[in-house]
Amino acid sequence: MVAPRPTAIDDIGLTYVVNIVFIAYKGDMAAEPMLTVKKLVAMTPDLAERIAAFRFEQRINTEAEAIRTLIERGLATAAKKPKADT
Repeated sequence: MVAPRPTAIDDIGLTYVVNIVFIAYKGDMAAEPMLTVKKLVAMTPDLAERIAAFRFEQRINTEAEAIRTLIERGLATAAKKPKADT
């Protein structure tokens, strides 16, 4: 007769199990970039409202993330366009 298999909590303790699960979760996540450069940007109230509307529509957590997303999209679009002759 086989003895019942002990649970992880019985074997090593709940705190250890929680820590291992947390480490595994963090290990599988994509590394987030270090956001160390800060810029102060003045804008019109209309532009601020448009950014807030974009953030709401896209369900973005922070205004800063919405602004970064818009900048990234704008730069990607600009890179695809041919340069104008000067």
